[in-house]
Formats: sequence, structure tokens, C-alpha cells
Amino acid sequence: MKKKSPPKSLKKKILIFMILCWGVPVTVFFAFTTLSYHQEIVEKAEGLMEDELHNIASFASIRIGDAIAICQRPSYEKTWENAWKNYENGSNDRNEYLQEVNTSLKGKFYQDERFNMYAYYCYGSENPDCFSSRTGISYHSYLEEIQPGVEDVIAMDSSYAYVRVTEGRMFIIRNLYTTVDYVRFGTLVVELNKYKVFQDVPLVCYGIYFLRRHIQAPIGQIMQASKRMEAGEMGVTVEGEMPNSEFQYMKESFDSMSGQVRCLFEYAYFYIMSMRFGQRLRIEQEIDEELRYLMVPPLILQPLVENAVVHGVEVMANGLIRLKVYHDREHVYLEVRNTGKEMTEEAKKKIEAILEGTEAQIPKEPGRHTSIGIQNVNRRIRLMYGEEYGLTIVQEADFETVSKITIPYEKRQEEKSAKERNQVEEELKNIARLNK
Repeated sequence: MKKKSPPKSLKKKILIFMILCWGVPVTVFFAFTTLSYHQEIVEKAEGLMEDELHNIASFASIRIGDAIAICQRPSYEKTWENAWKNYENGSNDRNEYLQEVNTSLKGKFYQDERFNMYAYYCYGSENPDCFSSRTGISYHSYLEEIQPGVEDVIAMDSSYAYVRVTEGRMFIIRNLYTTVDYVRFGTLVVELNKYKVFQDVPLVCYGIYFLRRHIQAPIGQIMQASKRMEAGEMGVTVEGEMPNSEFQYMKESFDSMSGQVRCLFEYAYFYIMSMRFGQRLRIEQEIDEELRYLMVPPLILQPLVENAVVHGVEVMANGLIRLKVYHDREHVYLEVRNTGKEMTEEAKKKIEAILEGTEAQIPKEPGRHTSIGIQNVNRRIRLMYGEEYGLTIVQEADFETVSKITIPYEKRQEEKSAKERNQVEEELKNIARLNK
């Protein structure tokens, strides 16, 4: 008759039930909703910005077209053409000709807020014969700053209206010809009032800035944290401040859920260890609440806990593992303490060699890979934060082994670049392959 196996622990079933019914669905649901809403909001925001920019371009194009039409109108009205013909046939002298043109120019351009300045050249003149400005630019300044940028158009044999930007100012230049026999008699240069032409741009630019800062940027921050969690990094928090209360609430909710998921899985790991060893193992945690959401490199505590189990609990009838996380003004300390037997001098030298990377001189123990884990932890900490940080393993007077990780309390400015970190990870993988 087969012996019945003892019933499984209710605590273990409850823990598995909690993970399956709470942790996993919440994580999947949050990741799904974040991805879905992010894509939808980004697409709508980009669509709105594209539409607004298209509208701005259309409005500006229409206003520039209207200004060009105003510059072309005198040719069809023949006011300037007739004044020039009267001057050419001797009916009027040059002053009367220019006075008649200047009067027309003032009525069309000086009193119109869409224009800042006008200049009229008689054909063959090197400098303007009629000039006026609403913005205070002098005739001399025009000759030095503006005229060099429009001379090439004045020299053309073309009646097209050209738009030219010079010294941050927008001008329309048009050579004038008679309507019947196409004889050139002058050139018109006018400056557009860019604040009138582009008067809607500041508002739309603010709208684009608003959408980017208050919607796209915070969604991007939450998405980055979601991707890191999806990649298996527990305890991820959303970096940076949120620009409004709504996204701040989402950030706090995400950080809280992330911390709870991390604590759940940490509890599960320690619980599995306690179930494995039963009454032989007691686990205690002393964690500063201020450091609950501290960002640390992933998988730096698990090798220390495994090391404590292998060298502390397995060789003793009863064991204690204590996890302690605390800080002072400059440093954060992550300690894993375990009871065990007294270390021999040989064991101490071996630990020192492992941490310093000179363990190749020490014979390997078949089936033991803990040395790779603690060595990788030490190297990763030093490469990320500097040689003054890292892992130390010592045994105190009561035979309690203390594995302590020391990292800076604030993020260092000279943190290694992403490229260097990738090189470090590749190097650590190579070390792991060599130690297999």
C-alpha cells in the first residue's frame, strides 16, 4: 500500500494564489493600458500638431499672397506707369513724377500695417528715389543692411514678385514694366510686417509646447518605466517630475504598484527559502522606509542571500538571515547578515581573491557557482559608481558573516555611459562562461 504524501502547505497555496490573481494581472493590465493609451494619445497629439502647422503655413501663404497682389496692383492701375510716361514725354519734371509716385506709395503701403517700409527705384537708379519706413529704419541703414540683399533681383529682367529674407526681415521685390510694350520703368521693394503675417504662430507654438510638455513627455516617462518593468526590473519608479497633478497621480500610482510588486516577489523569494528549510531558517528584514523605492542595479542582493544560505544555513542546524538597508549622509548600505561557522583563514583569503578577481589561482569547488555571483556584484557596483564603492564580506566576533554593498546616496554625476555599461555586461558574460 502506497504511503500518502503529506498535504501541501496552505500558506504556499495562498502565496501562489496571490501572485497569480493579483500581481500578474495588475502588471499585465497596467502595461497593456499604458501602451494602448500612449499610442493613441501620441497619434492624436501628432495629428493635431501637424494640422496646426499646416494651417499656419496656409494662413501665412495666403497673407504673403495678398501682399504680393497689392504690389502687383499698381501695374494694372497704371498710376505709376502714366506718371513715368508723362515724365518721359516732358509733361512733368522728375520731381513731379516722384511726388506722384510717392503719394501713391504712402496710400498703399505706409498706412497699411501689413507693411513696414517701401523703396521705389527709377529704372537705372542705384539707390531708392522714394523711401519711407514705419519702423524707424533710416535711408542710410537701408542702403547698408538691406539693399545688398536685393540687388540681384533688381538686376534681373523679370516682372515676377520675389520674396527675400534679409537680416531677419521679409521683403517683396518686383521690377515694374509697362503693360503694353513691356518697357521697364522702375522697381518696388516693400518690407512685410512679419508680426502681422505670422501673428498666429506664437499661439500655435505654445500649443505645440503645451502638448509636448504636458502630455507627450510624461507619457514617455511612464512608458520608459513600463518597458523596464516588462524587461523584468522590479521596483521601477517613474523618473522626473510630472508637469500636472493628473500625471503626478499616475506616477505615484505606478510607483506604488511597482513597489508592491517588488515587495511581493521579494516576499515570495524569502518565503520559498523559508519553506525549503522550514524551522531551520529564520529571515528578518530591517529596511529604511525612505529607501523602499531606491533604484539599485538589478540582481545584486540575490547572490548574497544565496551565498548566506549555502555557507550559513546549510552547514548549521538552525540559521538566521537578516536583510538590513540603511543610509547616512553620503552612502547607502545593503547588508545581508547570516549566522554560521567560523571562517578559516583559507576561506577569508578565497573571499578576498574572489572580490578582487584573482580567484583563478584558487582551485574550484565542483558544483559551486556562488563565487561568480558575488564577484559580478562587486564588479558591477565598482564599474557603475566607482572604485570606492562595492561589496565587502567580513565575519564579526560572534561568527556572523556580514555581506555589505556600499553605493552613493545620491546619483553621481560621473556615472558611466551606456556604452561603457554594455561593455561591462559583455565582460561579465565572458567571465561567467569561463567559470562554467
